[in-house]
Amino acid sequence: MKDINLPTTQSVSLTLGPQEMRNLSEHLNSRRSSFDLGELLNASITAEMDQAKLNGGKVLYSASSIESKIEGLLLKYFMGGEQLPSERREIFQQHILNSSDFSFSQKRNLAMIVVGECNLLEGKSKNRFQSLLKKIGQYRNAFAHGQVKHDTKRKCFLEYYSGGPESRNLSDQFWEELEADFTECDILAQQAVLKLETLYG
Repeated sequence: MKDINLPTTQSVSLTLGPQEMRNLSEHLNSRRSSFDLGELLNASITAEMDQAKLNGGKVLYSASSIESKIEGLLLKYFMGGEQLPSERREIFQQHILNSSDFSFSQKRNLAMIVVGECNLLEGKSKNRFQSLLKKIGQYRNAFAHGQVKHDTKRKCFLEYYSGGPESRNLSDQFWEELEADFTECDILAQQAVLKLETLYG
């Protein structure tokens, strides 16, 4: 398969701390012709930003996968366990579940009602699933609408809007937490779907 190359922008910045400001002031007073502030962009910074963007794409695909599991749960609950094609089932799937008017947040809320009504997950698992679904939506929106940036002090970070301007440092710790959240959410979604299947045969 072809590896496509699409145009993107690189946002990099240079942060000057108190020491750098003193050095700059001394430089200006000495009237020297050059002053080294460090590198704004190099191969290492570019590679780090490219990896963050690749990871962001995986976040979007994984969030869509979890959303598909939620849609499957809702389809099974409202249309029953019958897998044969039917006009009612097709209309429900195409015009409700797959509609752009039916947001991830709305699907999440409806799925949690079904999970509660059918006892598909219990106690801490149910609460954890609800919390994780909310986080998955937040991750997805941040990477779908945010921008990966790099700063000489902060390194790689994601800047996005969520009720107000937000930013997250894209450290290994951040990625490990994100991986764990997606993995656990996927497992709980699968458990809920399997429990529903046992109820509907």
